[in-house]
Amino acid sequence: MRVIIAEKPSVALDIARVLGTPKKQDGYVSVGEDVVTWAYGHLGTLAAPEAYQPAWKRWSWDTLPMLPEAFQVVPITKTRAHLQLVKKLLRSCDRIVAATDADREGEQTIPKHR
Repeated sequence: MRVIIAEKPSVALDIARVLGTPKKQDGYVSVGEDVVTWAYGHLGTLAAPEAYQPAWKRWSWDTLPMLPEAFQVVPITKTRAHLQLVKKLLRSCDRIVAATDADREGEQTIPKHR
C-alpha cells in the first residue's frame, strides 16, 4: 500500500480524484490500493519551554538563553487523534509520498514515526 500525505483535506481529495474514484473514509481517502491522508498543516509543534527545564516555565532574564540540547516535537492537541491514524497508516504501508509543499515546512509535515 502507498500512503500519500497532503497538507490539508481539500488537497488530499483533489489528489485522490486524479488517481481514480475516491472512497472517503474517516481521516483518509482510499483509491484502489492507495491511501491519501492529510496533516492539517502540522500535526506536531515544539514542546513548551518547561518540558525541557521546570525553571523555564516562568519567563525570567535569569533563565536566558533557553537552549535545549535537542528540541522535542509534541502532538497538537486538536489533531492528536488524526496523528495516531496517520502513524497507523504509515506503519502498514510500503511507500510514503509527501504531497506537500516542496520546502522545509512541507517536509516537516510528514510524521517521523513508522
